[in-house]
Amino acid sequence: MGGTSMDVCHYDCKFDLSYRNSGGRQKDHYPMLNIATLAAGGGSMLFARYGLFVVGLESAGAHPGPACYRKGGPLTVTDANLFLGRLDLSSFPAIFGPGANMPLDYEITRKKFEGITLEVNEQTSRNLTTDKVALGFLDVVNETISRPMRNVTEVQGFAPSTHALASFGGAGG
Repeated sequence: MGGTSMDVCHYDCKFDLSYRNSGGRQKDHYPMLNIATLAAGGGSMLFARYGLFVVGLESAGAHPGPACYRKGGPLTVTDANLFLGRLDLSSFPAIFGPGANMPLDYEITRKKFEGITLEVNEQTSRNLTTDKVALGFLDVVNETISRPMRNVTEVQGFAPSTHALASFGGAGG
């Protein structure tokens, strides 16, 4: 998982290849890795629409980046993970903010989650906590990324329990 997207493919002692026409006049088919790409990354923006949790398709990118980057960015998947304590603030260098010399900003993330929680509760007449709202957004992300993972394993006859997951990228590692 990167900042804006995620790629999923399967490897079982050999590459899972797809053979597609090059698109030109030639009838040649070139082998390519069979990769499913989806719009879900650490920079995927979080929205409340009619009381529903919506993640993406828009991305904060690197600039301004997530709210916690201190550049006026929106709430993102990265912010949800930070808010819920899944990111260790002390393991990030002080490279954020306009001068690129500050740590991640938990407080702005907390304030923005308080705001979106008010919005969700007004739209639904519920009384969700900020933690429940942040978890709701992550549930949406997890469901979004689990579908292509199932498509390259279970749908193809492979048991995910017999495979290892290798993650890398800006938000994956």
